[in-house]
Amino acid sequence: MKLIVSDMDGTLLNSNNRISAENAEALLLAQEKGYEIAIATGRTYNNAAELCHEVGLKPHIISNHGSFVYTKEGKLD
Repeated sequence: MKLIVSDMDGTLLNSNNRISAENAEALLLAQEKGYEIAIATGRTYNNAAELCHEVGLKPHIISNHGSFVYTKEGKLD
């Protein structure tokens, strides 16, 4: 396995619309081990990136229902 892709709403986020501690811990561990992390969401890039950065994640982000793909450095690809 080289890549982990996840949705946000109903998957990573808790009832407060934040990435849950358990999900953050698991993804951070995977990120530290060298796995690529990608978030695929209907949310905008800025909203998704803010939620990820709050917990220390630096994922690739597929936003706006697949309309845009951003690298983990935040560059539109």
